[in-house]
Amino acid sequence: MTSSDRTVKALLLAIAIGLWLHLVGDWMRPTPVHAQVVAFTELDALKQIGGEVTSIKRTAEFISRDTGGMKASLDSIALSGILNSTKRKQP
Repeated sequence: MTSSDRTVKALLLAIAIGLWLHLVGDWMRPTPVHAQVVAFTELDALKQIGGEVTSIKRTAEFISRDTGGMKASLDSIALSGILNSTKRKQP
């Protein structure tokens, strides 16, 4: 083996090692992550809270309006039950 042959083999070995190190380095490097930037200000939070409060208020108004009808229905059901029970007791 001549010295130029050894030099070529040494250079090829150095290139091969460099390529492997480059490949392993890419595998070991974490993937960069880009977070989304959301500008959520106090005003936005207050608007969201206001919307939720309005929704709760509407639901409470609906329930209070519907409660009268429900009470009348329950009263008539209870009255029907009382009438039916008294009819059964009579001989």
